[in-house]
Amino acid sequence: MFINFEKNIFHVMRNRQLIILDVTKNSFKILSEKQSDIVKLAFETYSWKINSDSYLKSDKFGKEEIKFIQFLVNNNVISSKLSSKQQDINITLNAKNTFFSWTPPRTKIENFSLLYFFLSIKFLFATKKLIKRDGFLSIINHIHNKRIPVVRISSNVNIEKAINSFNFATNFFSSTTRCLAWSAGLIFLLQWLQVKATFVVGIQTYPFISHAWVEIDDIPISNNKQDCEALSKIIVQKTFESAK
Repeated sequence: MFINFEKNIFHVMRNRQLIILDVTKNSFKILSEKQSDIVKLAFETYSWKINSDSYLKSDKFGKEEIKFIQFLVNNNVISSKLSSKQQDINITLNAKNTFFSWTPPRTKIENFSLLYFFLSIKFLFATKKLIKRDGFLSIINHIHNKRIPVVRISSNVNIEKAINSFNFATNFFSSTTRCLAWSAGLIFLLQWLQVKATFVVGIQTYPFISHAWVEIDDIPISNNKQDCEALSKIIVQKTFESAK
């Protein structure tokens, strides 16, 4: 389960504990089992509505929303002024954002496209700026704002060549390209090429680690599938809009 408070804070439940990612601050927080149970009870007790994008509808606090928040405040899960949209989370553990020790895969020189290479350089530069500006939030907004209808998904793109050319381009950013920058740059490239793909961020609780990757047809690209399956997905952003 992943839910988004105020379009800034994502949640995922793992081993009965609620893990929170504030995408504006790039910080993870972990609630105790007791706090997590209280939050779950609050969702079951009060009718806080969730829309089709898994966003909580809370632009203006109504009676039920105020009851929901007050319930969490009274149970020491959050501290909040009810007039404020930003909620401060009282936590039992503040998790340091430690990514996998991961490096971009090697490049195959024989499978290379100059066009894809220059596009990759463009998107890697864009990724660096976005991460520096607003971190996860910038990446999510960029993917969401440029999503394409599923009926326009391209079928004539050489995906293997595009990925390989992208990996070659990361050599020019080797000191700063980690899994987050690599995954964001690649998803931007695939989205521009109208390829059906998904940007994913997953986490593990103990020891705490987080990792970002890209999937095509539910298969992680240039990542070990078993490693990715061991993580709980906290962000899932698709390059396409599903057919209505």
